[in-house]
Amino acid sequence: MAKSLGQIQKLVQWEARDNQYDLTTTQGLAVANYIYRRLVMLLAPPEFSREDTTLGSTADTVKYTWTVGVTFMDVRLVEMQDPDNNDAYTVIPLARTEMEFSVERKKASDFPTVYKRGYDGSNQVIYFAPAPAESGKSVRVSGIAEPTELVSSGDITQFISAATDDGLALLIAADIMSKRQFPDHAAELIQRASEVLSQVAGKEITPAEISSRVANA
Repeated sequence: MAKSLGQIQKLVQWEARDNQYDLTTTQGLAVANYIYRRLVMLLAPPEFSREDTTLGSTADTVKYTWTVGVTFMDVRLVEMQDPDNNDAYTVIPLARTEMEFSVERKKASDFPTVYKRGYDGSNQVIYFAPAPAESGKSVRVSGIAEPTELVSSGDITQFISAATDDGLALLIAADIMSKRQFPDHAAELIQRASEVLSQVAGKEITPAEISSRVANA
């Protein structure tokens, strides 16, 4: 069962040897949420996997405002209902280059073969090329959602496993130790976090990965 920020704080205090460190201050929350987000990015755990079908096609229209109902930190798949395949969802790959997108965009309206994301000066947008030939076809976006920010002691993380929260606490403590110029203690904490998170993820999560992508020793 996932732990609350207050429970994580107790472990952080123990591991950082600081009974006064408070994760609910403005600074404490900033640090906790920063490492929380980066840990989700590293692990991409299934509990953060989301699908959204807010978007829909409009015939002969290339550009759409990005109005999906999920805040994705990593979009992994974009699909659209294919009228030539009984409206089954069909994958639309990300354009590899602007040149590829430009070539596809010039084609007559049809089922899109590529997409790209962008910003038009006012809104986040997504472009499909060629433009869809039909309106009302659902777009399904899948990926890893950004975790909801922790704002108080009673807030619970979205991790399924309490062991992942243990890893989070170890990494927060490691970051504190690193900033206070205790690199050996920080490295020890990252090593322990590596062992915990490798068990949770079912694959090796090395201390080097953690140091480069989550918390520095």
